[in-house]
Amino acid sequence: MSTGIDFQTLFNTAPGRFLVLAPDDPKFTILAVTDKFLAATQAKREEIVGKGFFEVFPSGPGNNLTASFQRVIGLRLLDSLGITEHVLTDGKGQLENRYWDTTNSPIIGADGEVAAIMHRVEDVTKWEIQRRKLAEQESATVALKDARRAALNLMEDAIDARRQAEELNVKLTKEIQEHQAAESEIIALSRFPMENPNPVMRVTADGILEYANSASSYILSYWGVSRGEPLSGEISAIIAETLGAGTHKQIEFECGGHVYDFVLAPMVEEGYVNLYAREITERKRAEARIRRLTEIHSILSKVNETIVRTSDKQVLFDEVCRIVNEDGHYPLVWIGAVIEEKIIPVSLSGSAREYLNDIRVEVHGALGKGPTGTSIRENHPVVNVNFDSNPAMSLWRAKAQKYGLRSSAAFPLRLDGNPIAVLTVYASEPDAFDPEATELFESLSADLSYALDTISAASVRIRAEEALRKNQDVFVNLIDGAPFGVYVVDSQFHIAQMNQSAQNRAFKNVRPVIGHDFNDAMRTLWPERVAAEIISHFRNTLETGETYFAPRFSQMRNDVEVVESYEWELHRISLADGQYGVICYYFDSTEFRQVQDILRQSEEKYRGLFRSMSEGFALHEIILDPTGKPSDYRFLEVNEAFARLTGLTPSQIMGRTIREVMPDIEDFWIDTYGKVALTGQPARFENFSGPLGKWYEVYAYSPELNHFAVIFSDFTQRKQSEQALQQSEIRYRNLVEQTVDGIFVADAQGHYIDVNTAGAAMFGYSPEELCSLTLVDLLAPDEVQRLPYQLSSLAGGSILRNEWRFRRKDGTTFTGELVGRQLPDGRLQGILRDTTERRAAEEQLLQSQARERRRAEELATMIDVVPLPIIIVHDREAKHMTGNRTANELLNVPRESEISLSAPEKTKPRHYKALKDGRELGLDELPAQRAARGETVRDFEFTLAFNDGTELQLLGYGSPIFDEHGNPRGAIHALVDITEHKKAERIKDEFIGMISHELKTPITVVIGALSTATMPGISEKVKADLYLDAVNHADILASIVDNLLELSRHQNRRLELRKKLIDAGDVACKVTVSLKRKSDLHVLKCDFPERLPKIQADTLRLERIINNLVENAIKYSPAGGEVRVFADIQDNFLRIGVSDQGIGISEENMNRLFQPFQRLGFEVKGAIQGTGLGLRVCRILTEAHGGKIWVESELGKGSTFYFTLPLNEHTGK
Repeated sequence: MSTGIDFQTLFNTAPGRFLVLAPDDPKFTILAVTDKFLAATQAKREEIVGKGFFEVFPSGPGNNLTASFQRVIGLRLLDSLGITEHVLTDGKGQLENRYWDTTNSPIIGADGEVAAIMHRVEDVTKWEIQRRKLAEQESATVALKDARRAALNLMEDAIDARRQAEELNVKLTKEIQEHQAAESEIIALSRFPMENPNPVMRVTADGILEYANSASSYILSYWGVSRGEPLSGEISAIIAETLGAGTHKQIEFECGGHVYDFVLAPMVEEGYVNLYAREITERKRAEARIRRLTEIHSILSKVNETIVRTSDKQVLFDEVCRIVNEDGHYPLVWIGAVIEEKIIPVSLSGSAREYLNDIRVEVHGALGKGPTGTSIRENHPVVNVNFDSNPAMSLWRAKAQKYGLRSSAAFPLRLDGNPIAVLTVYASEPDAFDPEATELFESLSADLSYALDTISAASVRIRAEEALRKNQDVFVNLIDGAPFGVYVVDSQFHIAQMNQSAQNRAFKNVRPVIGHDFNDAMRTLWPERVAAEIISHFRNTLETGETYFAPRFSQMRNDVEVVESYEWELHRISLADGQYGVICYYFDSTEFRQVQDILRQSEEKYRGLFRSMSEGFALHEIILDPTGKPSDYRFLEVNEAFARLTGLTPSQIMGRTIREVMPDIEDFWIDTYGKVALTGQPARFENFSGPLGKWYEVYAYSPELNHFAVIFSDFTQRKQSEQALQQSEIRYRNLVEQTVDGIFVADAQGHYIDVNTAGAAMFGYSPEELCSLTLVDLLAPDEVQRLPYQLSSLAGGSILRNEWRFRRKDGTTFTGELVGRQLPDGRLQGILRDTTERRAAEEQLLQSQARERRRAEELATMIDVVPLPIIIVHDREAKHMTGNRTANELLNVPRESEISLSAPEKTKPRHYKALKDGRELGLDELPAQRAARGETVRDFEFTLAFNDGTELQLLGYGSPIFDEHGNPRGAIHALVDITEHKKAERIKDEFIGMISHELKTPITVVIGALSTATMPGISEKVKADLYLDAVNHADILASIVDNLLELSRHQNRRLELRKKLIDAGDVACKVTVSLKRKSDLHVLKCDFPERLPKIQADTLRLERIINNLVENAIKYSPAGGEVRVFADIQDNFLRIGVSDQGIGISEENMNRLFQPFQRLGFEVKGAIQGTGLGLRVCRILTEAHGGKIWVESELGKGSTFYFTLPLNEHTGK
């Protein structure tokens, strides 16, 4: 987006507290800072911009911020540090506590890498103080959290308690009665010790066993004593203590795996104590089993909470191991991942964790026979009942005994149904994993497998999105970097898109390009006649769809005095707005045409050079004798100099052989030229021609097989003057060797004849080595093509000064300035100066300029990618505004579209308007318009209403931009969308209010009942009533939490049914009986016909559906009203109905019955309360079974809710 706006001004006035940092770890240079950040930190812009972040803020969070910056650079994702507390100085110099919400987010550049980091600080002091006050004032919130935890624990206990309540209550009642009977019969039993089926013993004050009946034999055997012998010191001390106290004492003893309840009855006067024992082993085991199942239910609940809030696999594994270890009191819990046929621990917890040191577990082989390897291999849970007796555990038995491990169980963790890891749990007692515990752990592994599927799917999606984004960036960069121009003209004849090549060259004098009127742009670039022709071609393609192609287009431009050539074509395309547009592809062939002209001119020059060159040139064909030996050669072509240097005219020699022209020619010439023609190896030599009487310097080469060409010169006079020249060269050599510049002399063909020491040193050669080379050998490969033209210029007498890139002996290159001229004798002289250092300085200057350009481009990119709607007001009257990508998306307009409400009627947007307090704002009240007039706008809250009914709550910020005279010329306007924030606050308040109301009453009853029951003086009957009240209201809490959990599982796609063949009538009648005990104000009937077929269903979920429907019927029925549960068969479904005699439901209310949190508002007084979730949960569970639910009702005549469950061949028909 090219706007001409100062980007630094835009950042200065943005409505947030943030810095823009360079990604130069570890410095993180500050590039830009907003006014609000400076005000919040009491810093000055000139003191911090350009410095490192930790240099300016050394007391910051330190490692936390460094790690956050590194995560942003590495992951290219937003990173949040949460809310932190800071002590700052306010405007009056007083210290105050401020709370900041700190986030770091990446700003991606055109190359797809992180170009900068936006360090944003939001002042949330107001909200944080309000939250803290609310926490202090509303103790109910704390109670709600405690109650939720208590309700979850009660729910976990209730799941098992509901199944065993009657059995356990009967059993406990019986045991209490037996215990009371035992105490009351102690004296009677003491009279008949031999007849007592329980152990009875008598011990003297000094610990001697005086008497024991036959039932005591097992205990005495375990203690190792007989009648008349003293008991152990521990037991003797207890006897003495009891006798001294003179009161009964009750204790428990463990004897060889059996647990006994002992009652000690002191006979003080007689000096002995009677011991009456009763075995309670089974009761203890039942209590331990209930405690273990309760712990596992707690584990399940906490693991599910962890799954909901965790999206990292390693964090999930660590938390699961910790929860199972701490809540289940297991000595060792670990998760192993399958890596190359081995199971490697990736997470573990527990006091026995060292057991895994040096332990190897494999999927196959001897090291895979244990539960862990078997579970992975067979993809199902495996239980090791006892380390001591299980043969498969022989390899690990000794080490397990060392750490007190007696049993274990392994559960596979699956990804897409395939086992990839295993959860192994160890217990300190044998047979710790009974079928019920194993089933619960299996449910835990299923939940973890679902979580792994979810995490994997999220990871795949993130990688796919990243790959798509990179591909899109690559495509955009390819188009922008293409050596041809591409641009799009929309249906309104505005330039909609254009790549960088077009913007920087053909359209460089049209600004701004995007959004510019195409007609105006063409008339800016081309004369009126040419512009009109181009426009007509575009209009014809837009209207007819016909493709237009112009293979050659050359015209003088209007904006610059230059003729440019193009090849271009037009195609009609469909744009994103559904309208047609025209895309133009063009190739700038101006340079190509210029090169063609230069080549044509060069060819003419070379031909002129050939004709006018001073050296002789001749092309020949070699002639061989029958043996293949060169014997003669024929003249094919000669230049004018040939006749001057030899005295032989073309008419005398063309088409003839040398022996025909000069029969006495020396064999040397034919042999030498024959070798060149046949081998292709060039030859350079000097030789005397006897027939012509002259010395010639010759260069011969072969342009094709059996042909050779010669370039030669007459140096007869030079031979005669060589002696005088040698003296001159000595003087010249002394001068040359003393200069620091390289001095070179080459012949006309570029062969070096002489070079000074400095020149040879520049290339890393000795002077002798360099004189065996040519100019071509010393040039960088890409410079060779310049050489012929430069040599031809020298031949014309010019002195040339150019920069060349040369190649040293070691292959490195350097840049040098070469001054060259042709000496009078035809040789070439060059003076070379190494300009590497000068070029380096110039390159540094160019790089500096490029960095400044990149910075401007990066700032423009930052504006476009910053996740904040930013609008640029281009004029004082605010008639023209454009926005960045986020602003355009917020306002639902295409890029570069006009978004000003005060724009001219033809261009102003009409699909939204600005409101405040329900009133449409006038143009002079809008924040952007106010800022454009010179006013600074802060925290202006208003509503943006769209024609489709959508409304956005926004905060507006604006800061004016001034011209060089200090007058407002526009503004920067930023928006903050607070719609979701407002909506979230409202929903949160409604939800907390509803949950607080619904949970507070039963929590109060539970707490009150339990507190009262613990008071002294409360009778057993009252205690029983209080406990019953607590249980009933705990059930209400459990029901509310059950519904919340079911809704949560459904929303997170973790709802799993445990179907089995059940009798729906038994389930319905069980629920009816249970609720009948809770509400005696209504008549509840279960009216199921006999012999209904059984169905495949989840028992607990079916109970929940019926329970919710009956509770709902009770809630909306008058006292004494009848609630009836009934069923029948319809088609292939079992239909179950719940009817009431309430006031009925209107059609309007029926439409919202099955939505969450819906309550009709006219519950019957005294009825069971609810959260409005029950019917929603009923629909979720019914549809999960493959059925449906509906209601039939009429106002004043009650309601009937129906739901169906499918029948199939496995239902028991």
